Amino acid sequence: MKMNKTIGTIILACSLIVSCMACGGSDPEIEPDPTPIPPEKEDPDKPLGDIILTIGELPDSIKVETGEEFKFSISRENYKGKFKVSLDTVCPKFELIVMEAGSAKQIIRKGCELNVDGKKLNEIDSLTSGEHTIKFSNPAVVGEYELVLGLTGSDGVKKSETIKLKAYSPEVIFKIYEVDPYIELGFGWEPEKYYENLNNNYTYSPLSEIFVGKRVDKIYTQEEPKPGYPGEWTFPGRGTTLYAAQEGGKDFWFNEDITYNKDKYTLIPAWGGIEGSTVALTFQKQGFNALLFWWGQERAGETLYTIAFYDYWGKRYENKFTIVALDRNAILPETGNRLPD
Repeated sequence: MKMNKTIGTIILACSLIVSCMACGGSDPEIEPDPTPIPPEKEDPDKPLGDIILTIGELPDSIKVETGEEFKFSISRENYKGKFKVSLDTVCPKFELIVMEAGSAKQIIRKGCELNVDGKKLNEIDSLTSGEHTIKFSNPAVVGEYELVLGLTGSDGVKKSETIKLKAYSPEVIFKIYEVDPYIELGFGWEPEKYYENLNNNYTYSPLSEIFVGKRVDKIYTQEEPKPGYPGEWTFPGRGTTLYAAQEGGKDFWFNEDITYNKDKYTLIPAWGGIEGSTVALTFQKQGFNALLFWWGQERAGETLYTIAFYDYWGKRYENKFTIVALDRNAILPETGNRLPD
C-alpha cells in the first residue's frame, strides 16, 4: 500500500483531573453538638474508659463496580449507652471532556456506596458496643477512597479512625499486529468500514490465523521510487491492525492524539485508517481497529509514537510503537520486531 499524501493533525486539548472530593455531593451543614447528657454506667462509682474503635482486616484492593466487607468493633469500659455514628467519605473523581456533534461535553464519574450492618447510613441512628460490618461497594473510578468513621458517646466524647481503600480496574489488552487491512485483508479503500469488517470477520480469542505470529512493537518502511516522478524517491506508508479490549466491555477514552516528534518523523498516524483522522477527545470501541501510517516527509530515521488513553474508570494506559524508515541502500528486514501473541 502506498499512501503519499500529506495530512495535518489536529490536536485538541483537554484536561483530566483525578482529584479528591466528597462522594455525596454538596457539603453537609455543620450542626452544633447536642448538650452532653450523663452517660449510663455499668458501675456508677467507676469512671468511664476511652472509646476503643478497632478496624478489622481490610481488603488489599477492590475491583471497580464490585464490593467488599470488613469488620470493626467498638468498646468502652463501664459504658452502657450507644454511640452516634458518622462515616464521611473522600473519593477520587474522573473528569473528562469529549467531543459530541462538534461540541465539547464534560463528563464526571465519581462516588461509591456504603452501608453499615446492612443499612444505609441515613437509616442508622446509633450503634452499640460490639462488632459491626461495613460494606464498601461500586467504586466508580480507580484510586484511593478515604473513609472517616466517627463515634460519639452520649457524654460528647469522640473517637474516629481513617480507613483507606484502593479500587482498581481490569487490565487492558493492547496489541498491534503487522497486518494491513487494505492490502493483506483486502478490505479496499473504505476506512469508515474497517472497524465493522475487522470485528465481524476476525477474532482475538481464538486469534485468527492471519494475526498469529505478527504482533509487533516496531515495523519498517524503505525508500523507493516515487510513482509518476522520475528520479524522485519517497517512503511508502504502512498499515497495521490494533487490538484493545478489557473485561467489562467499556469503551476507551482518548484525550489526546497519538503523539510523536513533529520535527523528526517520516509517517503520520491515521486512526481508523481515515486520512487526517484524530482520536483526541473521543471514545473508541473495544476490539480490532485499523491504525495506518501515511507519508509525511522525506526523512530516513526512527520515529517513536505514543498511544495513550484511559479506560472507563479513569486508569491511564500508554503504549509505545516505533517505525523505522530506511534509506534505499539499507537492508530491509523481512518483518517487524515480533512479540509473543
